[in-house]
Amino acid sequence: MSTAMNINGMEWRSIGPFRGGRAVAVTGHPTEQMTFYLGCAGGVWKTDDGGTYWQNISDGFFKTSAVGAIAISDSDPNILYVGMGEACTAVPRLHWTSQADGVYKSTDAGKTWANIGLETSEHISRIRIHPTNPDIVYAGVLGHLEGPRKDKGVYKSIDGGKTWKQVLFRKDDVGCNDLSIDPNNPRIIYASMWQTQRNFWNTYNGGEDTSLYRSDDGGETWIDLTKNPGLGNTIKGKIGVSAGIQPGMVWALFDTCDSEAIAEINNDNNSQTSGLFLSKDYGNSWKLVNNNAILTTRPHYYNHVFADTKDPNTVYILSNMFWKSIDTGKSFELLETTHYDQHDLWIDPRNPNRMINGHDGGASVSFNQGASWSTINNQPTAEFYHLTADNQTPYRIYATQQDNTAISIPSRSNSGAILWQDCYNVGSSESGHIIVNPEDSNIVYGGAIGSSPGAGLIILRYDHKTGEQKSVTVWPDLIGLTVKNKKYRFQWDCPLALSPHNSEVIYSAANVVFRSTDEGNSWQPISPDLTRNDLDEKENINPDTNIAPFERCTVSRIAESPLNIGLIWAGSDDGLIHITQNGGQTWENVTPPNIPEWSLVSSIEPSSHDPATVYIAVTSYQHGDYKPYLFKTNDYGRSWTLIINGIRDIDFTRVIRHDPSRKGLLYAGTEGGVYLSLDDGETWESLQLNLPKVPIHDMIVKDLDLVVATHGRAIWILDDLSPLHQIDKQNINQAITLFKPRTTTRYIYPPSFYHKMANMNHKSTGMKTYLLTLGVFSTFISEKNSKGEIKRTYLDSGNNPPNGVVINFYNNMSELLEITILDNEGKEINTYSNNNQNSNVHLVQGLNRFIWDMRYPDPSGIGSKSIDGRRLVDLFAPPGDYKVKINTGKQELTEIFTIHKDPRSTATEADIKMQFDIMKQIWDKINDSSDGLNKLLNVKSQSENWLNNCNNQQKDILEQPILDINEKISTIETILLRNADIDQESNSKRGSFKDRGLVNRLGQLSDSIGLADGAPTLQAQKVYEEISSKIDQQIKNIEYILQNDLEALNSIVNELEIPKIKHKN
Repeated sequence: MSTAMNINGMEWRSIGPFRGGRAVAVTGHPTEQMTFYLGCAGGVWKTDDGGTYWQNISDGFFKTSAVGAIAISDSDPNILYVGMGEACTAVPRLHWTSQADGVYKSTDAGKTWANIGLETSEHISRIRIHPTNPDIVYAGVLGHLEGPRKDKGVYKSIDGGKTWKQVLFRKDDVGCNDLSIDPNNPRIIYASMWQTQRNFWNTYNGGEDTSLYRSDDGGETWIDLTKNPGLGNTIKGKIGVSAGIQPGMVWALFDTCDSEAIAEINNDNNSQTSGLFLSKDYGNSWKLVNNNAILTTRPHYYNHVFADTKDPNTVYILSNMFWKSIDTGKSFELLETTHYDQHDLWIDPRNPNRMINGHDGGASVSFNQGASWSTINNQPTAEFYHLTADNQTPYRIYATQQDNTAISIPSRSNSGAILWQDCYNVGSSESGHIIVNPEDSNIVYGGAIGSSPGAGLIILRYDHKTGEQKSVTVWPDLIGLTVKNKKYRFQWDCPLALSPHNSEVIYSAANVVFRSTDEGNSWQPISPDLTRNDLDEKENINPDTNIAPFERCTVSRIAESPLNIGLIWAGSDDGLIHITQNGGQTWENVTPPNIPEWSLVSSIEPSSHDPATVYIAVTSYQHGDYKPYLFKTNDYGRSWTLIINGIRDIDFTRVIRHDPSRKGLLYAGTEGGVYLSLDDGETWESLQLNLPKVPIHDMIVKDLDLVVATHGRAIWILDDLSPLHQIDKQNINQAITLFKPRTTTRYIYPPSFYHKMANMNHKSTGMKTYLLTLGVFSTFISEKNSKGEIKRTYLDSGNNPPNGVVINFYNNMSELLEITILDNEGKEINTYSNNNQNSNVHLVQGLNRFIWDMRYPDPSGIGSKSIDGRRLVDLFAPPGDYKVKINTGKQELTEIFTIHKDPRSTATEADIKMQFDIMKQIWDKINDSSDGLNKLLNVKSQSENWLNNCNNQQKDILEQPILDINEKISTIETILLRNADIDQESNSKRGSFKDRGLVNRLGQLSDSIGLADGAPTLQAQKVYEEISSKIDQQIKNIEYILQNDLEALNSIVNELEIPKIKHKN
């Protein structure tokens, strides 16, 4: 159903975790010592405080997310260039990004960006800027990795990126891997050209055309240095290059592919195949200075070299670890960093102690040449593979993070924001699927590879009660065997699935499907080989350059029907779909005929509405095909329909999910974002809303929320899908539609958190705040949005959902609107209007969302606020049924909704009712006293005004009676609002303890009573009775003044024939 609907009122929220993901590009400001930039799969981020906090600066400008290179102009640091497309290529697994759109430029230090070309270049490895002319810029284009293309090589612009010229091209399968400008002469430039390819079958590192070049004329012409003396004729892999501070000095880190040739260079029997080379004559001749293999670990992924900016003898090498030499490369010491897998380094040209390092865990800043680094636990840039959720309330999310552990994150926190300490690791699983026991969320199963013990592909069972993680691998003989010689073939993210019918039944798969009924202690195969089982090489390979024959012919996904026990679907990474309807006794190949051969089945989603229906997502990007492939069957796979209408043809699809609450409501996660279908896949439209541009690797529907795992921006939640469950063509075309609110759980947060919210200092808008409340550390910036609302941007914490009832309505024509909340007896609690600036109702065309905070309004009148300006009484609506009424003046709509108590609370409904009753009595008592005091203060104001304006004769008669009555009024005011016994001078001093009035004391009591769900304590009830009786006495005094003293005064006024003093009712 294509609806042309406007659902922008819905909003994604980032929950973190704030644990960094891979950063392959970094740079620093040349003069602002605390300013640095990082580029990752989640865009460009900036810190202005030395890496303490980071903020994204590319959202809203970039059309793709993955950054491959970043550079800042030394002569004009307001100018930055960013090259898109990660260029630190890994073996052909699932953690690479494919969308990129060229080069972006900022001329205002990252506030705004514009795309300036090379849109089809894909992976850009380096950006280098002329040191004195920021219009001269060079881009190293590694290019399309899944096949040959002629747009690879080195590009130059002399007009700030308006036009580009390809100045170096080797072959259509050779791209530029590294660029370095000589710091002494910017006309001298070095470029390494890398012959590489990455596809489904293999990854190639090097070849005959991998080469190293130098230009002496600013890139116009190039000299091949590859076979110069000292380098020999060996086939070379990836080359890192860096020009040194000493004229003529240049470093090159070679990965070579022919051991005999390298041994001949050394003139000895050394069979090392890689090493660090040094030239002191601009690359005309070379000397091997270090061939320790540890410096060139996994060269296709690392192999970076960086010359120190002041000391010619100091050089850094980035591989799996961070290495430093101070003796011209003869020896290296290990520098500890905040993570492994090093990718980029920027060293301040003026101060080499100042640097920034990018690696698989994010980016870290150092001011002491790498002796210590800033944290990476402040960057929400994680790359997640898969996620799931448990059945707690609120639910927790479990996800596997690239090059890190699996982690558990709450969907909301009692702290007011989702803090790092709210999260915890759930085993060292990195890349695989993850499942949690639905009956005991302490038990988590995760797939693990690189980060697992032993670095093998295993399955871990984690017990949060003990912290123990146990290997329950199906067949733990996984390392050191070729594909053909393995007993079972497991994929990089081998599937794990829990039976929806029996929490003790777990499924996993290699090339066959396995089932365990004893928590992974034993596994039984329940299928034959469900793959093509075609292990022959599909292309001619060079064994010297082929570094990673891909694990293939494996079962990639498993899913059991939530409706029928034993109805299991299996998909393979070579494009096959099988089904069993008898628990694995027999299997049937039901592969759609139009699935591209050798494609990866990346998602299987059985319907919870119809056992014959299943949805699958297929990807073929590892073959260079970026098209989306989503299929649906309604007859157990006998026929299939391709359902991709509306999805961009470059947004290949990793995951599809259906909504259990509405048949035909589907969600798709793609390389370009999230899509939505309301008509069972016939048409799709974007559900991106405010979600940053980033690949989506997994998603789940949980408790009417949509949770997504991104590749570069951690985890996001779209709260409250109920409008999508009710929206249709008819109601979005009406003048106004009120959707039934979902049932809301009432969470009680510490009052001090809300005090902070209510008492926000607007003068500090745009500045950092470091505390949510005492003892709860979270840093955020408060700023007004386009609606005038104060919104927080958290710099180290995830966002909590709104703590209230979400009221959704669709508006087409109304300009004025009132929202009224009523209790179950029809009594009005509060009314909000878009005609009232304080009501927080903002009316737009399309879907609108109003959050009722489940609170009664503040008591009215003077004394209804505490001395620090916050709410005096937080009167929460108790659990029960309520009504929401929307009135436009022309139309009135009503819906019923329910508030539930927090299921974690031990309080009974009766306890909460008792709590509400006494809180309501406090609320009423403050209201009554405030109303009476308002009347007295009105009398006081009028009488003082009479004294100031009457003639002398009248003043002689009125002055003393007015002074007498006003003295009584002041006494009551003092007793209710503050104590007159306190010395006024000390009362004004900051830090002094103040004796507060009865109203404020009653408000403080309400804080105590309302701190958590539960009946008030006996002593709280006694304090209420004591203070309440004293207030009652003052209310009587108020009534006496109004009925007696005021009447006596007015009789005098009447004799003077002037208007009476009146109090407002």
